[in-house]
Amino acid sequence: MMKYWPFAYYLKESLFLKELIEVLEMSDMDKLEPYLGKIFKRYIQAVSSQHLNVRLTAINYFENNHFINLITAYKKKIYPMLVPAIGEISDAHWNK
Repeated sequence: MMKYWPFAYYLKESLFLKELIEVLEMSDMDKLEPYLGKIFKRYIQAVSSQHLNVRLTAINYFENNHFINLITAYKKKIYPMLVPAIGEISDAHWNK
């Protein structure tokens, strides 16, 4: 699924993000573990996207309990990727 991530068109990328969260909800956490690196690299790119629609769709993942549980379960693997990216985004945000 990660191979077909849409890059060029923001609406397709937003739809893809919405589908991805549904796939993550239906998947067993143990089966996702080998793919977490790739998933979160793309997720971080979506959160730091220049397009507002893509960015908001990605940020809305934090409202999903399954996503929060996934981050919590694999925090040793995910936090080192996620925290620096969010720090860079907050430093560059226009509303300081």
